[in-house]
Amino acid sequence: MRALLFSIAVFAQNWPQAAGPDGSWTTRGPAPVDRWSVAHGTNIAWRTPLPNGGQSGIAVWGDRLFLTTFAEGEKGFSAKILGLAIDAKTGKVLWRVALDGVEKSPMLDAFSDSTTPTPITDGKHVWFFNASGSMGCWTVDGSEVWRRFYKPWGAPFPFNKQHEPILAGGVVLNVEPLDNNEKPGWNYLRAIDPLTGKTKWIAEDATTAYNTAVAARGAVLHGRGGWHDVPERPVGLSLSSLRDGKTKWRFVAGDGETSAPA
Repeated sequence: MRALLFSIAVFAQNWPQAAGPDGSWTTRGPAPVDRWSVAHGTNIAWRTPLPNGGQSGIAVWGDRLFLTTFAEGEKGFSAKILGLAIDAKTGKVLWRVALDGVEKSPMLDAFSDSTTPTPITDGKHVWFFNASGSMGCWTVDGSEVWRRFYKPWGAPFPFNKQHEPILAGGVVLNVEPLDNNEKPGWNYLRAIDPLTGKTKWIAEDATTAYNTAVAARGAVLHGRGGWHDVPERPVGLSLSSLRDGKTKWRFVAGDGETSAPA
């Protein structure tokens, strides 16, 4: 069992997804507590056992925390994870959902695993993600709204996935291969309708899972290329519209040119 430790001074602002309240990975307000000790009870409000290990961040809304772990009893390699809702004031696990994936990952890998994507919440719903190939939506009280499956890129399971799911522009953004495997190993931003789970659009330009995309002002900035021989080309950056996934401009590394698509 692993214990979740939570400071007594973190409830000042909602943190609904990995990138924070406004998608900038920052927040305003007083500095958080930077000293704590379980042994001495310093700045520890509570601690609670969890079903298994996990690597997700924690989404916060009001008095609820959302995170993912592997399912009980899983060892070594697994695609079976749990989405957990926890009372932020007491540490009590309020409810849990099983979210199995398609491809097993090494558990607690040094880079990432099935549990790594951080949940998203808007205070009414929560979206849990399994990097092994599934995602779903639940109400904050635990009622399932939808779930979907996809086959993640790479064989064996891809590690070091750095892209976090994003809720912006009325869609949930995830990085996935094309449905028809038209370009094996390539990944694209896919916009999912938050309340139905249906695909609204797939970006024109590819994006590697080794980048962290950033969304703001009706667009999303994402990258291609990188270490480990990722195939997406040309190496560089694209700014895609959150309305339809069309490329607004594209930067190609090496030639120093930025241009709009033809």
